[in-house]
Amino acid sequence: MKSSPGSRPHGRRPSKARPPRPAARPSPTRGRTEPGRARVEPARRQTAPARGRSAPAAQPRSAGIAEIARGIAERVLYASLRGSPADRELSRILRTWRSLGPADLRFVSRLVFALFRWWGWTRPFRDKSLHRVLFLSYWLDGGPSHPALAAWGPAKELQPLPATATLDAKAEAFRRLTRERPSAASLVPEWFGGMTDGPVPELIQSFAGTPALWVRSRDEDAQPLLGELRAAGVESTPHPAVAQAIRVRSDASLYDLEAFQQGRFEVQDLASQVVGLVCAPAPGGRWWDACAGFGGKTLHLGSLMRGKGTVVATDLRGYKLEEVRRRARRAGLSNISAREWDGRGAPAKSGSFDGVLVDAPCSGTGTWRRNPDARWRTKPSDVDELAVIQAGLLRQCAAGVKPGGLLVYAVCSLLRKETTDIVDAFLSERRESFVLDPAPHPLSGEPTDGRVWVWPQSSEGDGMFVARMRRAATTAPTEPRA
Repeated sequence: MKSSPGSRPHGRRPSKARPPRPAARPSPTRGRTEPGRARVEPARRQTAPARGRSAPAAQPRSAGIAEIARGIAERVLYASLRGSPADRELSRILRTWRSLGPADLRFVSRLVFALFRWWGWTRPFRDKSLHRVLFLSYWLDGGPSHPALAAWGPAKELQPLPATATLDAKAEAFRRLTRERPSAASLVPEWFGGMTDGPVPELIQSFAGTPALWVRSRDEDAQPLLGELRAAGVESTPHPAVAQAIRVRSDASLYDLEAFQQGRFEVQDLASQVVGLVCAPAPGGRWWDACAGFGGKTLHLGSLMRGKGTVVATDLRGYKLEEVRRRARRAGLSNISAREWDGRGAPAKSGSFDGVLVDAPCSGTGTWRRNPDARWRTKPSDVDELAVIQAGLLRQCAAGVKPGGLLVYAVCSLLRKETTDIVDAFLSERRESFVLDPAPHPLSGEPTDGRVWVWPQSSEGDGMFVARMRRAATTAPTEPRA
């Protein structure tokens, strides 16, 4: 879910994950956590035993890391159950554990997200033993071996599941181990199936997987960057259809690389890159990214325009716009202007933009593989409230599009109420001024009517819905209704 101007549902705070700063995170997985309750204290200094008493046996390192990981996971879990995003809470907690090395940080992060990914199967064991819940979650997730696991499960249970294990195979292995019969449907909320038009079994299968990590090359020719990444030991695979998209190993350390420091690539999910490709802004044009957040799509628009023209990035929160400016400087993009916007009026004269992108706040159901905790925090009432915001933003921002210009609506949601329902209602209301603008799908090249779906089970990225609409060339911009 991302931030945007205007009102928001009570108690919810739509937000985008903040792009990591190189100095703060040695790897993309560091800083991703889940909420917890128990306070985790650094180990106390041991004192000498009293005379006549034998010294206690030294605690194995694996047991110490196991307890630290359990405490962190518990804190993230309980914070999430109270409504706090897991990645934000995990990042906050890990900043206090500077003594943990990179391997332990990756283990804790993987453990925390595995906890939420498999919560639908493991929560029956929560009251018996959190240790067992954590062990089962990590085992199901197929995480790499770590000494801490020995403190949570018998040796015979430490046999890893095959990397190619299907969800059905994992369910059978889970049944043999626990004598519980899990169902795939229990890995998502009960309401999900009735609110999406997507293939539910395939979506659940994708949500049970670990997310891919994608970067976007600043240069149109990504081959030099690909060579540098591989030379630095980063496993990298180019996308067959998107020239600037490169999939990298998820535990790769990217932020200290010279290419990153020089602004030659951005960490950006494949689905997010699709949004910019659907916009397809022409160099020298004038675009408005209305809900810019930390600017990932803003930078992509500026790059596609080859640094020419103008991209106006707006958001309600000024600190996010400072990040947009910092990232634009690093990327060498001088065509980006960041301004605060409260969701009322427009940041410029009505009808003055060649294109407007409304990357609206949403439920984030398309990111449930990356943010599995959101499955258990999101309620249908949240979706209802967000749909009101989405419809209002689309009407408001439409006034900024010049005759013949483009209006692009995007949400990382898989739910009807936030996708096709919003666009259909808008086009019905503005049928004389806006129509869908057919465009090929950026990933497949197949023709679309202007509505583009990115499904997580087939894209190795997040789920995304994008609608490309064009304003009639002969109509004047219509001011939004009060």
